[in-house]
Amino acid sequence: RGYLNGAGAPYDIERALDLLHRAGAAGVSQAAVLAATTQAQFGSQIALGKAALAAAQSGDVTQYYAAATAYAGGMGVSSDAAQAAYWYAHCVSTDARCAISLGEDYLYGTGVIKDADRGVDLLVSAIQLGPRFQSDQARFFLASYYLSGVPAYQPDNARPYLQQLINENGPFSKQAQAMMARLPAEPAPGHDTVRDRIFAALTTLQNTVVNPYGNAPLFQALAHTGDAEALYVAGLFFHTSAWTHWGESYDNETAAEYFSNASSMGDYRATAQLAAAYGSGDGVKLSLQEQQRLQALEITQALKAASQGDVDAYHYLGWAYVAQDCTTAATWFTRAATAQQSAAESQLDALLVRTNLAGFTWEVAGDDDYELGMLYTRDPRLNEIYPSNPCFDPVAGERWLRHAIARGSANAAYRLGFLLENGTLGRTDIAQAKQLYAFAAARGNVMAAQRLRSLGS
Repeated sequence: RGYLNGAGAPYDIERALDLLHRAGAAGVSQAAVLAATTQAQFGSQIALGKAALAAAQSGDVTQYYAAATAYAGGMGVSSDAAQAAYWYAHCVSTDARCAISLGEDYLYGTGVIKDADRGVDLLVSAIQLGPRFQSDQARFFLASYYLSGVPAYQPDNARPYLQQLINENGPFSKQAQAMMARLPAEPAPGHDTVRDRIFAALTTLQNTVVNPYGNAPLFQALAHTGDAEALYVAGLFFHTSAWTHWGESYDNETAAEYFSNASSMGDYRATAQLAAAYGSGDGVKLSLQEQQRLQALEITQALKAASQGDVDAYHYLGWAYVAQDCTTAATWFTRAATAQQSAAESQLDALLVRTNLAGFTWEVAGDDDYELGMLYTRDPRLNEIYPSNPCFDPVAGERWLRHAIARGSANAAYRLGFLLENGTLGRTDIAQAKQLYAFAAARGNVMAAQRLRSLGS
């Protein structure tokens, strides 16, 4: 089985068959059955592999590709990626199949020393060699490589190959259309602003499935623009890569450097991140004194941003004051809930959330109706976060929670259900609580689902 599956031994069908036949002859019926099915499935391929290898070794150029695939698949010989690459190399100039296979070997370091440039060159040569199916196959492999995230997600390089496949309307056309639909939009001519670059980098990160850290050069380039927001986003990328272990080269020092530069330009979000870094010693020397200084600075910077109409700053200030001055917090949350955020800011916030770069709850404008509902309904009798709540106002709290529910907030539905179940609003309504829990549970709220089960629904 080890030789048959390439598990703990080289993939070698012939060796596997020999051992299975011997076990079957010794009375192991399962081995005899497996030998028979394997012989039926691979017997002819083993014979062809042996014949092709012998012919190739005798100089028959038409059998070089077959000899390589025999080594690649362990048909008549033990699987050997290096030997497969050796024979592919004999026919790359005449056979597109050889160029494609060896190109992939170089892209991913299979049987050869990894060399992405060499791999790309071989796949491009395969397109030129043809015939059409192999040309399209090479285009598809190139596009897939550029979108794999290894070493980086490169949609602009993939796009022309996908478009060619779509135009060909061949066997790869539908897959190419699906891949093209997931690519980030191309920037409009003459509109390559720093904000556009931020959106492009975040969209690229969002679409990267393998090795997100391979996008590091994109975020380094953002930082090099010297723009405060670009520095902040780049800092988030390197900070996030540190705690998610995207790659071995991550470092909080880079994140702290970018946050520090953005903070010096007045970005309160970067200052808040830098303050947190000094409080934990991530990327900087632990200093509670510096953390306190930065926490005071971030409030000052946020107030200035709010005075200029920054809706995210309204949201941040609501969070900043919620523990120490609920009246001021309510004022800022109300402004955030009733303000109209720009489309660009909404898009940026959404991208930060979808890429998991928004590490703090306040970093993006959020569910402010819900936050107000929470603020007005925290009840010390329920042992909630705060020992007292001078802003306790169940009427206002219910009103804001229902506003949030009307917009589809699962958190608000759970909260209102919890309040109605426990009588915090001055009345108990188990039937309505169940309805609200069901609404929240259907939208992924785990606690609501648990309460439903507890209530027998």
